[in-house]
Formats: sequence, C-alpha cells, structure tokens
Amino acid sequence: TSVDVLWAGIERRWTQLQFESPWIEERERRRTRGLVAGVSEYLRDFQRAGGRLLGSEGGFELDLGRARISGKIDRVEETPDGAVVIVDLKTGRTVPSAAETASHAQLGAYQLALEHGAVEAGERPPGGAKLLFVAKGVRGKAYREVVQERVDEESLRRLEERVAAAAEGMAGATFAGVVDLGDRDPHAAYGYRIHLVPAVSA
Repeated sequence: TSVDVLWAGIERRWTQLQFESPWIEERERRRTRGLVAGVSEYLRDFQRAGGRLLGSEGGFELDLGRARISGKIDRVEETPDGAVVIVDLKTGRTVPSAAETASHAQLGAYQLALEHGAVEAGERPPGGAKLLFVAKGVRGKAYREVVQERVDEESLRRLEERVAAAAEGMAGATFAGVVDLGDRDPHAAYGYRIHLVPAVSA
C-alpha cells in the first residue's frame, strides 16, 4: 500500500496513455502521483483500523420492475465492526454537500444493490456507502471521505420509486419539451433552438 509500490504499478502501464505534448504528460504525471498518495494513505489507515477488503471492481446487476441497474463497484469493504460499506473512488475535486450526498444517485444505486443481495456480502449487515476523494484531503489527510448513511426502509422505498420513475420516463414514446434549456446552458442555446422554434408550413 506504499506510494512507491502503487506508483510502480502505474508506471508499468503509463506508456499506454497518449498525450498531446511532453509538458501535458509531465503535468498529468505529477497530478497522478498526488492521487496515488491519497489512495496510499487511505489504504494504510484502513488496514490499521482493522478493515478488510471484500471485493474490488466487482460487477453487479439488479432488476427492479422495468429497470435493470448494472455497474462496477470500486471497493466493497468490511468495517472493524463487521458491517459492509460500498466505496466509490473519486479523482475530482468537487465534493458534494451533506444534502447532495444523502440523495447521491450513484451511492443510492449501490446501496439498492447491496440491500437486494446483488452485491455479495454474506451475512454481514449493510453499513452504507461513501465517496473517497483522493485529489483533495481534509484535516491533515491526503484524502477525504464523504459518507452516505445506510438507507432505512423509507429511503429504500424512495430510491426504488426514483428508479421506477426513471425507467418509465426512458421507456416513454414521447418526451416533453423544456422551454428554458437555453437559460440552463447558454453555450448550447443554438443547439436547442431547433426545439423551440414553432412549426412552419409552406
């Protein structure tokens, strides 16, 4: 879990990446080294605390009504007290607020999968999910954890309804137009214009 060992693994595959110029490659190399430092510190803290890795990059598939949720989970961890926590690794710097984390769709989907048995956890109780940011630390650490508490029955029901609504919408034959798309994204206003111009007859 040391930085040097993790970095050696990256170095072995670095030549597979393509860069427009040497200075961009050097910038990305430095940035990536910083990410590795965050991952390394997290892994060492995790091991010292008595945590155990149950799975990494594992795929899952869950059918809910008309919807099928599938994906890969970065890490499935067992906490020292025996609970299972889903971990999603983030290399960006934008950290969601507490309210945004509570309704975070990706973490919610992972928790749905765990609660419905689509993620192998044995008899261990679910313990929620978290985002692991390794580009920007906090409180002297090179990483930051943003936790979504375990879903209760009411939250689980809302997640299932959210998935069902999305499935119904995507399966629809028609989609309602939105009139303020240009206000939401001024740079794409011209692209949206075709949807806003009234019908014309010759």
